[in-house]
Amino acid sequence: MSNTEQVERWADIARAVFPAGAQVTYPAAGESVWLRVRWKVGTDPKRPNKPAKGVNIYFTREFCKAYESQEATRQSAWDEKVKDLLTSRYAAFDPDHNAPHGAPMPAESWFVTPTMVKN
Repeated sequence: MSNTEQVERWADIARAVFPAGAQVTYPAAGESVWLRVRWKVGTDPKRPNKPAKGVNIYFTREFCKAYESQEATRQSAWDEKVKDLLTSRYAAFDPDHNAPHGAPMPAESWFVTPTMVKN
């Protein structure tokens, strides 16, 4: 599996975890990978288009190298663990914020490391 296919696989996992319509973008893959997730929070009647607090998901270089060295069935198992990890983090995540209109949106950084998915 190419590096691009891996990144697209993880972006698809993120799309399954975050609200419908969430934008998942990423730069060209290097030694590490990161996803940028943004969506509308939908909780402020005065600002119906207010964006949620962002999430940046970083797959560390160590994770990417370890993932690449796995056979396809192990990669699929790791993908499931990544999905479980993101689902758990999202369940505890409060996307609301008080940043004024026009100010930079706050964002959280989440990291995915090999120790988080190994058996």
